[in-house]
Amino acid sequence: MMRHVQLVVTMGLALAIAGGQGEEARVSDPCTDIAPGAASMEPAQDLQDPEEVEASAAHARWLDEIWNTP
Repeated sequence: MMRHVQLVVTMGLALAIAGGQGEEARVSDPCTDIAPGAASMEPAQDLQDPEEVEASAAHARWLDEIWNTP
């Protein structure tokens, strides 16, 4: 009786292993499988300053410093 139990368990394990190897592996595509995280793209940002900021003297001085600093 013990021999039959061992054979059944062995056959079950063999079938489970063989069945697991027959499945096709899913290949990851980095262009479509992107999840939010460290490697994801940054969100869209509004880089335009309001009109009153761009018309201020402080903004004009800031622009001059950026373009004229070596």
